[in-house]
Amino acid sequence: MTDALLPKTLDGILAMQCTVAWAGETVASAPRLGWWDCDLVDAEAGGDLFARLLPRTAKWAALEAARDVARRADVEARAGASTPDRLLSLFHFGFHVDERLAEQLALHKRSGRSPEEVFGDRLGVRPVFARADLETYLRRTKREPDATVTPVGRRLALAATTEPLVLAESFGRGLLPLEARYPLPYVQLT
Repeated sequence: MTDALLPKTLDGILAMQCTVAWAGETVASAPRLGWWDCDLVDAEAGGDLFARLLPRTAKWAALEAARDVARRADVEARAGASTPDRLLSLFHFGFHVDERLAEQLALHKRSGRSPEEVFGDRLGVRPVFARADLETYLRRTKREPDATVTPVGRRLALAATTEPLVLAESFGRGLLPLEARYPLPYVQLT
């Protein structure tokens, strides 16, 4: 799985992670999915703080912070499994891939380019959240993985050795239908 970690692959995964992290926030002014209790990207909340503290990297810092909150929620969701580290999910690809993603994100933060410039249309973060837009974004992959609902989440019928970007897109698609709580689409390592 780790052989296919080209920058384009890492960027595709990061774009999906940042989009889902943003969409999962609980925002008072413009309700989103409310999967995690934070408001870090919204310009009237955490985004304003980041803009004042880190003017050159504010957008990156806000997305990175939201991504970190989402990663923690993912850890909590996976904790319901008997072997949580053997589950791959949108925010947990295993140590090597997760480290490469963190390095790629740090590289982008230092680049001076905005997330919109780096990711282009692969990023689904919008000025205003619309559930239908997010659903369209998540459906952009042509593959709809078979999913089985388990006590932990939605187990996808994919091999853990599937190419990482395909896994990320499948995890995104596996969020549908959107629910009141994070549904944890995952693949189990054998």
